[in-house]
Amino acid sequence: MDSAPLKPLAPAPPESPAADRVLAPFLEAEDAEAAREALGELLESHATPLLRAVARRQLGGSAPMQEGQDVDDVVAGAVLRLAEQLWASRARRSAPIESFAGYVVATAQNACHAFLRRRQPERARLRSRLRYLLTHDPQLALWEGAGTEALCGLAPWRGAAASADAARRLAEMRGQVAADSRADGTRSQALAFARLVRELLTRAGGPCRLTELVTLLEDILGIVARPSASSEGLRDDAGEAAVPSPEPSQGDVVERRDDLERLWAEIRLLPRHQRVALLLNLRDAGGRGMIGLLPLIGVATQADIAAILEMSPSRLAAIWEDLPHEDDWIAGELGVTRRQVINFRKCARERLWRRMRQSETA
Repeated sequence: MDSAPLKPLAPAPPESPAADRVLAPFLEAEDAEAAREALGELLESHATPLLRAVARRQLGGSAPMQEGQDVDDVVAGAVLRLAEQLWASRARRSAPIESFAGYVVATAQNACHAFLRRRQPERARLRSRLRYLLTHDPQLALWEGAGTEALCGLAPWRGAAASADAARRLAEMRGQVAADSRADGTRSQALAFARLVRELLTRAGGPCRLTELVTLLEDILGIVARPSASSEGLRDDAGEAAVPSPEPSQGDVVERRDDLERLWAEIRLLPRHQRVALLLNLRDAGGRGMIGLLPLIGVATQADIAAILEMSPSRLAAIWEDLPHEDDWIAGELGVTRRQVINFRKCARERLWRRMRQSETA
């Protein structure tokens, strides 16, 4: 007896891209607590060093102290974005991350670009203009070097490593630009941008870092960098900046009402993760909670505080009596580690101290 003809097999559905195996301990954790521990290890050991390396390269050119503070701010924000994306991935609300390192690098670069657009808009425009030229002019090239470093040069150099000689020549040109600008302030304006870039790279004689070329172009085109923060300050035994806390004692609250109102205005300008880390743990020097005094003296209502925390008023009311919270609790609220909460608060205090000091001397 003839057998029935076989039906053609339906094509197998394409396999979904697999997540990077470094994410497995987090994605496959049995419960939320185990997942949070795995996430903390993932962010601390794998993500943060890479985020910091990218941010340092992207934000190069600031005064050393200011650059470190900027890097801390960018890294802290990028860590939160990574944590949100990873929790979404665990809940299958987003596509799996096939290359965690690549995703971290892209997150860091996006965070740096956003930071520079806010802080240094002219430099950001120059960088964007230069990137466009390097990727559209057939005589020029932009490529990725070791460790995701952005390198540039003439087209025949594409793929080569950065040249120490080229970096030295660019530095020498910066010194010459300063001298030339005093004798002839119109020369740079007479050169078209594309011609200027080609001339500089030709004189460099080899591949250079994109940040080095941007810095030289800033000097030539007269783009003034923002003033750096003062590098004054004490160091504690751990080598970290010993910044006075802007938080007053309870006995000073009434007398310092004006100062507190200025401080509250500055707190509103902090990134959200810094606001949360600072306010939910707000204490005086004796360890007593301080946030409840703000509505009492009229600096901020409970609704104002909820808004600045980006929390619903009912949610804040539910936790109000338990404030201040410990860092472990705040870490759970933000989806990060206790150490990161401490770093967020440290960055917040340093920024507030700088701004309050600047306003006093203005």
